[in-house]
Amino acid sequence: MDVMPGESTIFNSSVLPSTASARAVTEKNRNFRKGRELVSNSALRNQKQVGHHPSTSANVYTKPVMKPIIPSALVLVFFMLASVYALPQISATCTNLFCRPDKPVCPVGQAATGSDGCWGCCAPVLAPECEELCLEEKPICPAGQMSLGTVGCWGCLTVQAEPQANWRPCPKICHQTKPMCHPGEAATGGPGCWGCCQPKPLICTLACFPFKPQCGSGQIAVQSGECWTVSTILFLASFAASVQAIPQGTVRPCPAICHLTEPRCPPGEAATGGRGCWGCCQPVRPQICTLECSPVRHDCAPGWTAQKHGSCWSCCRDN
Repeated sequence: MDVMPGESTIFNSSVLPSTASARAVTEKNRNFRKGRELVSNSALRNQKQVGHHPSTSANVYTKPVMKPIIPSALVLVFFMLASVYALPQISATCTNLFCRPDKPVCPVGQAATGSDGCWGCCAPVLAPECEELCLEEKPICPAGQMSLGTVGCWGCLTVQAEPQANWRPCPKICHQTKPMCHPGEAATGGPGCWGCCQPKPLICTLACFPFKPQCGSGQIAVQSGECWTVSTILFLASFAASVQAIPQGTVRPCPAICHLTEPRCPPGEAATGGRGCWGCCQPVRPQICTLECSPVRHDCAPGWTAQKHGSCWSCCRDN
């Protein structure tokens, strides 16, 4: 401010502070700034100790950082899906579809089914292809059956073998050598025991099965010792009249019983046949019989007589 000569200068003490007052204010402001810096530095040290990031705000309170929850949720969802897909294949027979970590004690009529980490209480069911109910362990099945199933549900399945793979045909007239058969017939048998048989419906009924076979319509299963045969319940009168005599000296008439092992024959007979099909035959007594098996005796065509071989009746005549 410029002051003209001769003028007096007047200062208002209430507006302009004195030098002492100004110094006091300056010192107070300096001390305030130092205090604020000390507080701010202390807050930063606390944040570093608890793992928080420093904040640029003057506010010393910092909210804690929340842990991510997405990985935990994914783990939970994965565990639930794994539990569902870990159910046994026979879960439809179970009373509940929830996996239990420990093997439970089930109510009456149910059984604990599953494996480590996934157990349930299941009711046994009758599998359509099995003869038994569900077994917890794989069973040892009897002859003619095989074990079939999965973990917790096993059963024994009856094996239906193909006749061509198991039968040992032994006709009623054994030829030591393979014969030349009539039209419509085929040589059937093996070394030491051959015969001429007609295809279906005139079949060679003396087929030897080691087990009881499944018969079709119009047939019965007949057992003779260790040998089962499929026999047609039909009297073939027309076939009996058409049978041709076989030259003497090449035939060994045998009964309709096929033995798997060589038998001891009664006096006047000899064991004839081969491996898997043996019979007791009368030496040099040519005889021709119809290839049939009837459970009851019936009348035969003229020149033929009814004879019983094992469980079968058929018509025979001497050559």
